Amino acid sequence: MNLNSSSIPAGIFGVHEQLRLNGYQCFLVGGAVRDLLRGETPHDWDVATDATPDEVERIFPNTHAVGKSFGVVVVHTKTGQYEVATLREDHGTNDGRHPETVTYTEDIVTDLARRDFTINAMALDLSNMSLIDPFGGQADLEQCVIKAVGNPRERIEEDYLRAMRALRFSITLNFKLDNELDAAIMELGHLVGEVSTERFVSELLKMLPRVRQEDVPLMRRIITMSGMFEKHLPEALNMASIPQREDYHPEGDVLNHALLTMVHLASKDPVLNLIAFLHDVGKIPTTEYRDDKGYYVSYEHDKVGARMIEKIFVRLRMTREDTKKAASLVYSHMLPHFRLKESTFIEKVLLHPHREDLLKLYKADCLASTGDLSGYWHLIDRIAQYDKTAYLPPIVDGRFLISIGMRPGPQFKRIITKCRTAQIM
Repeated sequence: MNLNSSSIPAGIFGVHEQLRLNGYQCFLVGGAVRDLLRGETPHDWDVATDATPDEVERIFPNTHAVGKSFGVVVVHTKTGQYEVATLREDHGTNDGRHPETVTYTEDIVTDLARRDFTINAMALDLSNMSLIDPFGGQADLEQCVIKAVGNPRERIEEDYLRAMRALRFSITLNFKLDNELDAAIMELGHLVGEVSTERFVSELLKMLPRVRQEDVPLMRRIITMSGMFEKHLPEALNMASIPQREDYHPEGDVLNHALLTMVHLASKDPVLNLIAFLHDVGKIPTTEYRDDKGYYVSYEHDKVGARMIEKIFVRLRMTREDTKKAASLVYSHMLPHFRLKESTFIEKVLLHPHREDLLKLYKADCLASTGDLSGYWHLIDRIAQYDKTAYLPPIVDGRFLISIGMRPGPQFKRIITKCRTAQIM
């Protein structure tokens, strides 16, 4: 596995040069080294040095501190800005995230020892371009395994979110979890409930768009057995206990269906993936077995689910726009399954404010169950018949209604929608 240094920005070498001229060491560290070894261009470039934060600020005229108490200063150069962190050793933790005390060091190996996983615990000495890999990160990259630096239980107890980060790296890199790390996650995954909502959601949204079909068993096991989702997203765990009608859903329970819907969505949009994961959340309170029918039913789970996902998105501190979109898509996600009369089809599907995402969700929903796409293609053909008309400017809009003396209010939307439907028909 060769490291391609040609993509390292000139600004990084400029930072290195200034630090070396002032008598300090300078290393490229973390994910940048990992990505370079994998032949990818890193998104973030982090530098480590034995210069203290005060010395970094003295050497570089344009800086700002982002975590000076932990030795991190951002250096601004002509070609970009880079985090420059002082080599350090962490001692203890009092909140499952931050060390109680920090000691600066001149030893790069000591600094690397405090990091989470071996693939992130490598450094590149920029003075001679040599790789420093005391914990076997390069070998683990080659073997496609996520392994903790040292004792995995201790690493997770230092920062509870590391349990979730391990899962995210496993999925995004298509790596397997080391057995000891896997066991530590199953034992300590519940500690993720102690991290902030924002940190949980950030990891979740990075992970969901990358879930593949082969990841479904791992995701299911983590969700149902580790406690990782229990505090922030208990609905994920609850979906595992909800059965479905077998002839419509041979894939099994609602959790299996939710995970497979994301897989078949094949979208890079993290919010749309979260909506897909939760699109059947309304089945949790509505599912019941009907003796007279001989199967499970979930009447009005779309309407119940829309109210539930709105509360979930508020709890997860998603934006107001994303929350409204989620509720709208979940409320409407069953409509394409029905043979709608023309006026309802035009109003509820053709003119849906998120029509393209509704179609993606409908297709993924079908593929995650029986796999029958005949209804989807019928819908696409039906939309094609109207598309030219649908893009005509509306005859009646809010300005027109105001111009004829009407006062704005809830009736505006009803009038505009009915006029628009009549125009298209």
